[in-house]
Amino acid sequence: MGDDKDKVLEWSVYPFKENTAKAVFFVIMLVCLIFLIYSWFQSLLPTVIIGALFLLALRSFYTRTRYVFYPDKLEIITPFSRVKKDWSGFRSYYPDKNGVLLSPFEKPSRLENFRGLYLLLPAEGVRREEVLDYIRQKIKNGVDERSNPDDRNTKQA
Repeated sequence: MGDDKDKVLEWSVYPFKENTAKAVFFVIMLVCLIFLIYSWFQSLLPTVIIGALFLLALRSFYTRTRYVFYPDKLEIITPFSRVKKDWSGFRSYYPDKNGVLLSPFEKPSRLENFRGLYLLLPAEGVRREEVLDYIRQKIKNGVDERSNPDDRNTKQA
């Protein structure tokens, strides 16, 4: 791919592997769900369908997600999809303890959770700060991570 040489930042997040406690909880929950569905329907077809829907709903937890930043766009790559978005489509950002929401709106909006992109960030450390610094360069409006995450009226310069 010609874009490979233009990469600015790249990282992968795999929550299932990184958070053992949640992984064990979700596996136990899936086994219990499958058992309950099978005991209720007494049929394998609904059990398989509902189990597959459950796994599909949590696919971002069970699969690796790769993020690639380019000078003009960002790319999110999963085993099932590839999303490319131009940096110009984002007007603000809101970091939190697990990631950062890139919003297409300049001011807080109820629609930003549906129209924005949530990027899972690497665990605390230099890499996380490097990603946030790059986002700060590309998007001028954002809420400082150290401030109250619910106070979205305070914009970063």
